[in-house]
Amino acid sequence: MPYLFAASVGPVQEFIAAARRTRDLWFGSYLLSELSKAVAFALQSTEGAGGQLIFPAPLQPKVDLQPDSPFSASNVMLAILPDQIEPSRFWKDLRVAAEDRWKALANQVYADIRREWVAQDRWDAQLANVVEFYAAWIPLGASNDYRACRARVMRLLAGRKATRDFPAWLGERGVPKSSLDGARETVFVPLQREQTLERATALKLSDGEELDAIGLVKRCGGTRRQYPSVVRIAADPWL
Repeated sequence: MPYLFAASVGPVQEFIAAARRTRDLWFGSYLLSELSKAVAFALQSTEGAGGQLIFPAPLQPKVDLQPDSPFSASNVMLAILPDQIEPSRFWKDLRVAAEDRWKALANQVYADIRREWVAQDRWDAQLANVVEFYAAWIPLGASNDYRACRARVMRLLAGRKATRDFPAWLGERGVPKSSLDGARETVFVPLQREQTLERATALKLSDGEELDAIGLVKRCGGTRRQYPSVVRIAADPWL
């Protein structure tokens, strides 16, 4: 019997809401879209076995769902899984796809910055357990009403997200927290004044600003294009 399968990726708060600059906000949204595309790409591979990707619905899935494609995806996916795929095991593969995409984006940033600026052990520890992945599914029989099944699976997904996993975080005594949300320690190491200024200039840091791994990826990932400041956006309607 096929299943109606729904999934959601995150975290929305750390990727999008915890942003100080417009660039942080943009890349946080880009991160969520890239993770969602990675999951959707894995889901669309079931179509040849009788599955069907419902949402997102790209015109060319094998092209649009590739990394860095112009296509944008929301953080909720919906699909019909064929009989031979067991959702209770398949969802773990989808989570791995999202985690692999996150690590690939983070490693790109790490390759572009000076090694002596960052504590590598703290960086590696913070890359783990970042991606939030939730899934729900129900049997979809031939006589079942799709609308009712979809409403039910989305309620199940909302319930699963409400019962979030809260893995324990072991902090480090005496290490400053991230300036964005205070959730994790900074990945920056103490430097001499000249080196600190050099790092701040290269990474576009405010005076005394500290960033954890997520914040650093948002600040330095993607292209080097310019983004309007928050002050500029606020002043534009008046101007």
